[in-house]
Amino acid sequence: MADSGDFIMKKLLLMLSILLWTVSVWAVVSWNQMSFQFFNDDGSLAGSSPYASEKTNITAYNSYLRIRLRIQDLDNGAAFTSTFKLQYNIDGGAFSDCPTTLSGNYLAVAVSPYFANGSATGQRLSTPTGGTTFVNGYGENISNITPNTTAALHQFTENEWCLIFGYLARGHTFTFHAVPVQGGPSYVSVPSITIVGDNNFTSGT
Repeated sequence: MADSGDFIMKKLLLMLSILLWTVSVWAVVSWNQMSFQFFNDDGSLAGSSPYASEKTNITAYNSYLRIRLRIQDLDNGAAFTSTFKLQYNIDGGAFSDCPTTLSGNYLAVAVSPYFANGSATGQRLSTPTGGTTFVNGYGENISNITPNTTAALHQFTENEWCLIFGYLARGHTFTFHAVPVQGGPSYVSVPSITIVGDNNFTSGT
């Protein structure tokens, strides 16, 4: 009986150590998507006109639009570095990586004539509660993934993607989030857009 009790105790201790290791890995960093805003593709990263106010889901025609996501570091105090990949779902389905070509797809990351891919972003959205310092993010119009961003506790950043919605998008609702390569994400504020009709696919309209 003693041997059986020792075995059970060792097994419990092993399970506890695995649980603590798992928690420590995921507790290293938590990136929190806390706000968003849609913009028209009609100016620079600092100067484009808002399509709607911050934290407002929209309906739109299938044309060019930009989506900006504010992400805050809620880690344990150390500085961490990560890239962020834009993902989307259709009508509440599973998330997948945003395509980089429109052919055969509902939407894609699209080249904008108003900013160079990978250009630094400044702060345009509101400062989060408890937010400390803004760290520049990136504007992407070729890739669905940003370069690395390094942030410490409560620092925040904004990443923006230029998107095109094709004719297949009509009648569907799309939801977006940015997935960090390092750390566990959480999504307090998740934007969505419903495509209701056709446009002329001219950037800047």
